Amino acid sequence: MTLTQVKAENKIFFEKGNKRFFNDVAYKLYKSGNGQYYFVQVSNGFHNDPKNQIIRVRPVDTETLKLGSSLDKEFKHLGDAKDYIKRLF
Repeated sequence: MTLTQVKAENKIFFEKGNKRFFNDVAYKLYKSGNGQYYFVQVSNGFHNDPKNQIIRVRPVDTETLKLGSSLDKEFKHLGDAKDYIKRLF
């Protein structure tokens, strides 16, 4: 599974208007310890301030490549989100 494939199956999520509304600056795709893929959305906080980034994690359905709901946990640093995903089993 690649980020390009996930984007192709979730076109509305990646439209420019949505990206602008949420102040998205990056997208990542990581695989957990149990083989589940997770989509990571990096957004600048209020007033488009990169010092207040919000990082959200969503599971990706392995069959349909559709994004699930955001996990209840948010992160301030990308490395923290990546470490969290690696530990999921």
